[in-house]
Amino acid sequence: MEYKIMGGLINLKKYQKSIDKIENKESTNREREGDFRTIAIDILQLEKFTNIYIPLKSQSIPFDFIAQKNKRLALVEMKGSSGDSFNYSKETQYARLLRVINRLHELDIKKHNVFLLQINSKYGVYQILTQTFYDLIFKTDLSHGGGKQSIEPGIEIIKEYLRKYKL
Repeated sequence: MEYKIMGGLINLKKYQKSIDKIENKESTNREREGDFRTIAIDILQLEKFTNIYIPLKSQSIPFDFIAQKNKRLALVEMKGSSGDSFNYSKETQYARLLRVINRLHELDIKKHNVFLLQINSKYGVYQILTQTFYDLIFKTDLSHGGGKQSIEPGIEIIKEYLRKYKL
């Protein structure tokens, strides 16, 4: 199996204000996530994602962005880090995302890909793990994760996005 990764460098000068806020120990996780989102939008545009939409964040939506990549629906999870490595999602989030993917298949929405955008502000680098990463994750037993929380709000947002952009 070929394991593709997109990646590159972040312009640290351009995002210095955001990075300073991210590294501020008094910032809340929600504040840091907002600053990482600022950087993420530019990265996604650089990597040729289009029609980027940020759904209102709630616990029932296991992704941070909806976009298009190569004329296909793209669900993007973002993980930011100011430490020595990249961050990954937890098993619960993978399980919830798999439930979303399975629900999309039930709705006959098959032209989609899932991406994990990882940003490291300490080193000024990013990588985007592609569908092949999720294919490996989704082969593991995630049946005990994901909780009972409804994924339907996220599904409705995806359906609205698909109608808007006629995908």
